[in-house]
Amino acid sequence: MRYKVYADHVKLIDSYLVPKRKMERELIGIRNLHPTSEVFDRSFRSLKAEWLCHNALYAIGIARSKTKDADLNVYLPWIVNAAYWLLGALAWPFIK
Repeated sequence: MRYKVYADHVKLIDSYLVPKRKMERELIGIRNLHPTSEVFDRSFRSLKAEWLCHNALYAIGIARSKTKDADLNVYLPWIVNAAYWLLGALAWPFIK
């Protein structure tokens, strides 16, 4: 998987191509190569929920140019974090 690490986020390029069963493995690989990235202060569950929401939006055709890549941010407002958790849980059964 291609990605870029920035100070405030990790950009997962073409993240919609990665199936949900491989998400955690990809995140572990990135964390192992960039252990000081503050993105990994968040739980893998939280990061996967954000990524899953991007994949779900891409799958239904919403803002495909923006949802094809997932930007996993260091900090999220609590309302955005809650939305990712809720929408991620709802999308889980329907995303490959």
